[in-house]
Amino acid sequence: MSGSLTILLPELLSVELPSALSGHGTDPEVRRAFLSGLPWRDPARIGSDCRELVVDLLGTAFRLGTVEAFDALMASAVVPHHPLGAVLGEHLRDLAMPDRDAVWSQYLHRAYGRKGPLDRLLDWTEKHPKRVTALDRRSRTRPAG
Repeated sequence: MSGSLTILLPELLSVELPSALSGHGTDPEVRRAFLSGLPWRDPARIGSDCRELVVDLLGTAFRLGTVEAFDALMASAVVPHHPLGAVLGEHLRDLAMPDRDAVWSQYLHRAYGRKGPLDRLLDWTEKHPKRVTALDRRSRTRPAG
């Protein structure tokens, strides 16, 4: 499955690949292609259809314990003002604590060492501790809301 198709189709024709492939949109290969293209997409071109598909796939990822949906959202979450940046946090907060901890720790265990978004984020935080401290301070001083 072409990764460029998962980027160009929604940007040129305003339709997401899984939606365009009626009857085949739930195919694991189609889902993987869709998710792998998310970090490369123009954030301004990600709409509600894309978000709904991501939310559905994230629910499937929770049940199946796959890393692709988590990886796509981790890669998107570090892009400032990315429309999918908060989706992972929202879903984790909606889970009961034991379920959240089980799901998140399984992802961390499977993703660590694969040289994916989790490892890149950890490497960046290790190389830029002053920036991490500043970001942490900023997030603590934001009004709740």
